[in-house]
Amino acid sequence: MSLLTLVCISVCPDSFSDELKRYEYQEIAMSIPVRIVVCAENDSKAQVAAEVVFRRVHELDALMTDFEPDSELMQMCRQGGKSGEPISVSDDLFRVLQKSKQFSIDSWGAFDITVGPVVRLWRRARRLHEFPEKRLLDEARQLVGNDLWELDNETQTVTIKKDKVLFDLGGIAKGDIIDQAIATLKSQGITSALVDAGGDVRVYGIPPDSSVNGWVIGVSAYGKEVGRVVSAGIAMASSGDLSRYVILDGVRYSHIVDPKTGVGLINQTAVTVFAPDAITADALATALSILPPEEGLKLLEKYEGTAAMICRRSGQDSQETAVWYSENWANLVTAVEEMN
Repeated sequence: MSLLTLVCISVCPDSFSDELKRYEYQEIAMSIPVRIVVCAENDSKAQVAAEVVFRRVHELDALMTDFEPDSELMQMCRQGGKSGEPISVSDDLFRVLQKSKQFSIDSWGAFDITVGPVVRLWRRARRLHEFPEKRLLDEARQLVGNDLWELDNETQTVTIKKDKVLFDLGGIAKGDIIDQAIATLKSQGITSALVDAGGDVRVYGIPPDSSVNGWVIGVSAYGKEVGRVVSAGIAMASSGDLSRYVILDGVRYSHIVDPKTGVGLINQTAVTVFAPDAITADALATALSILPPEEGLKLLEKYEGTAAMICRRSGQDSQETAVWYSENWANLVTAVEEMN
């Protein structure tokens, strides 16, 4: 769950015209609060749209989670790894796997969904407050790599080349679910809306009576607001270890694991990414948390319409923050000092 960046200003003004009104709904999905704000002509239209959206959200969550052994994702990993044969998957899962493959290639392996076996060991480490056993960690690292699986676009199948390879879509599924929620809202005739899944956000349309011609999104790092964005069509994702980490022998290990080392990150990291869609923002936020900042900003150049801020602190108790910005960050984000 992201605690770094939140929607914080008026997302649909209270002084609506007679044509549209603001309706807000929230449910728990992906183990986080998912909130949608719908601008609609009446409560009936808004309610129907919300119900359809949340059905879609829960459907996607159920098939992509690695916490449920019977999810489509987990069944694919078990069957594919044991047989080594191509496994047919649904349109929804295949879409996310295609994106995952490309993000891994583009990020030089910093984004890698096969990190699942290592992530599970570090989940246990956080729960028990003890290091993963070296033998188990070494074995898990042998199951990580973008070359361990292939896609066939023509047959819509996945081939897993090694038994016990385990996919973890935690760095991308939320973004895809947000995008699919937006697509669903548009299909229901909603012309302006916001979807917020644990702090990751996508908006479209212009709220009625908005004095700034768009939605206002607050940008924060380490719990402090640093700027705001006004947009009629953008997605934002954040990644970091503000609350999910473990301290072992005086070292702070993040829940974010570097696929190449198999170890949780030790620098306190806060990354915010803006992109045209949420799946891109989500995956890039994960990759930028792992890559050296200069390489992360270089990665952004491959994706049009993106911007990012990377904040890092070295040491468990350090309050000194180093910050890197993409070139177009200042064109998109109004800094706090400029707002006052």
